Amino acid sequence: MPSTKKNKIFTLIAHRGASYDAPENTFEAFDLALELGFDNFETDVQLTSDGRAVLVHDDTLDRTTDSTGLVSESTIARIKSLNAGLWFEGPEDSAGVHGPLAYPE
Repeated sequence: MPSTKKNKIFTLIAHRGASYDAPENTFEAFDLALELGFDNFETDVQLTSDGRAVLVHDDTLDRTTDSTGLVSESTIARIKSLNAGLWFEGPEDSAGVHGPLAYPE
């Protein structure tokens, strides 16, 4: 007789939020992950040159922002001035916003 008790074999965790559907490690990606039914999401934390914690996966700003350079050599003021969403257009089949200006900030 099959058990009626649910047995969770694994847990779904949204990697850097819903990073397929919104810019990774952003509030938009985290909020969307929760809307999509994820109970958990993973993020990355690094320190700026002035000791402030920021959510950036890579050691550099090159891939995810409109700037270049090492996160650890950037001040929090510089990080706050960067755009981490303008480049993200989102795939056709994603749950996020679409288009080149979908995430302007």
